[in-house]
Amino acid sequence: MPSGKEGCCMSDIDHARALLGMAYDDLKALQHMRDPDAFAEGIFGFRAQQAIEKSFKTWIAAVGSKYPLIHDIEELHHKTSFR
Repeated sequence: MPSGKEGCCMSDIDHARALLGMAYDDLKALQHMRDPDAFAEGIFGFRAQQAIEKSFKTWIAAVGSKYPLIHDIEELHHKTSFR
């Protein structure tokens, strides 16, 4: 199964920083979507999902692990537990 950062020359922490920056951008977009008349619920939900997904992938990359190239938040959450 393909995983994040394959073929990338960034260090784990630099990769995590890049992901965190993208998650922060999604969060900023959400903050500007508070007016339900201006943005459809689906668009808001998609941005929220993206922010959460990238945050989980940030954590996985920061500890030096590879994350799967998936969008399943529940599965990514399980990968952050590091049992």
